[in-house]
Amino acid sequence: MTCVRYSHSILKALTERLYVWRRLELLWIQRSATSYTDLDLDDVIRYCSLPKALNKADRRLDGSHAIGIAIPGYRVQGVIGKGGQGTVYLCQEVESQSVCAIKVCNRPDEREYQNLKSLQQLQHPNIVRLFDCILEPFAIVMEYVHGQSLKEVMQTSEDGEGRKLDLELIKLIGSQMLDALSALHRMAITHRDLKPSNILCTFSHNQTIEKVTLIDFGASRHDNFDVTMTNTGQFVGTWQYFSPEQCRGDAQLDARVDVWSAGVVIYEMAAGKNPFFSLNVLELFNAVRRKRFVVIVTCDVAMNLFLKTALKKDPQDR
Repeated sequence: MTCVRYSHSILKALTERLYVWRRLELLWIQRSATSYTDLDLDDVIRYCSLPKALNKADRRLDGSHAIGIAIPGYRVQGVIGKGGQGTVYLCQEVESQSVCAIKVCNRPDEREYQNLKSLQQLQHPNIVRLFDCILEPFAIVMEYVHGQSLKEVMQTSEDGEGRKLDLELIKLIGSQMLDALSALHRMAITHRDLKPSNILCTFSHNQTIEKVTLIDFGASRHDNFDVTMTNTGQFVGTWQYFSPEQCRGDAQLDARVDVWSAGVVIYEMAAGKNPFFSLNVLELFNAVRRKRFVVIVTCDVAMNLFLKTALKKDPQDR
């Protein structure tokens, strides 16, 4: 169901009555909404016939006190997710009543603020929109994208095993992901943490994936700024999607690390497993640097050629 993440964040906090799930989806269809930011929360409450008491100031929509964080100008609804760099909250802007996602970063840094401001220039259908940056608390205000992560779609387990996706679906997801990366690279921005959990899949009304959105720019680097989202010398990104040059700890990294990660993601969708997966970091790094590309027999020639090129050990060959 396409509204599960939104429902668990907000509606479950309002009521346990199961019929709201279906009525919310009907509201989505009636309003021809393209994003949950298009749905007013008061409208949702009225349409879903929730208790009148919840329309008052004491309704449990504002979870700021229970969650333990306050963001000026926004009502905190709940937690969407947590990561190593911060926590993402579902919020409602007080003035406009629109819904958004706000990532509160663990390590405030004014240099990061300048880097993130540059990302606000991005206007692409497959890249999450950044609306604003807040200094206190240090946070990123962005579009709330409904749907599931690609990791959830593939049902990837802790041992790295997941389900194989249909070839046409892989091409749809892959083409939109690569189009988003191309837009980033044209602006001299390297994502540096491309992985299935940072790719959100939006579903159509018949429950098929129609759009993917690239999210989480916490590790990104803008080549025109002499700053990054991390300190020099630190590993940036997620080990399972590291390129050989990242495994070596090379100081000069560019857009070709994203090309490598894209190859790993597409390979994983086609084969059902990361080609270099290991829970042992040394074994993983060794495989990334030395393991040869293995053709996926269920993929056509064009896709295998792309994968073989994207996963070249030398970035000059990608």
